[in-house]
Amino acid sequence: MKNESVKTGAYIGAVAGVIVWLLVGILAGVHFGGFSAVILMNKIFGTIEPTLFVRMFVVMGMVVGIATAGSVCLVMGALGGSALGWVVSMKNWKETAIESVKN
Repeated sequence: MKNESVKTGAYIGAVAGVIVWLLVGILAGVHFGGFSAVILMNKIFGTIEPTLFVRMFVVMGMVVGIATAGSVCLVMGALGGSALGWVVSMKNWKETAIESVKN
């Protein structure tokens, strides 16, 4: 198949993106998601007190931050892997073209 190296590169890149997300992205997603939820609530409601509603909103922000970090890591990893697969595919295509011209 012509695009097999591109697909394989995308899969390898996606796995690498998930590994990066597991190592770095979860903590960053929790941090930035919770912080952005607090800032958003502060802008909407003014001074906030640590009530149940505020804590639930912060947890929702953390979940959204984790999901966002995961999707970004996965997509960027797959994109980088596809690009590397395309480069490998083009190298193989060049070698095949040179061999066919010689024959």
